[in-house]
Amino acid sequence: MGALCDPQAKPPARPTTEIAPTEISRERAIEIARKEVDLKADSVEAVRATSEFPGGQDVWRVTFKGRLPDQPPGFFETRVVEIDVRTGKVVSLSTS
Repeated sequence: MGALCDPQAKPPARPTTEIAPTEISRERAIEIARKEVDLKADSVEAVRATSEFPGGQDVWRVTFKGRLPDQPPGFFETRVVEIDVRTGKVVSLSTS
């Protein structure tokens, strides 16, 4: 006699080959960005953003504000480093 079927039984799970993309942490992005600047930062901010460059990839935008070595008091610089959230590679570096 044939096997009985449970109409509420779930089909067996299918193996998946899709791997969820990993992302670097905010702390890791700051660590990577810090190696790119020669600034003694008084403040550091890191936010998730979309790069304004062609392709518009997801990035950590890390902003350093502070003084350069031997810079007189009252003069401050800003460095912005964009880090790809998936690869950890530097996407852009700007100075103001």
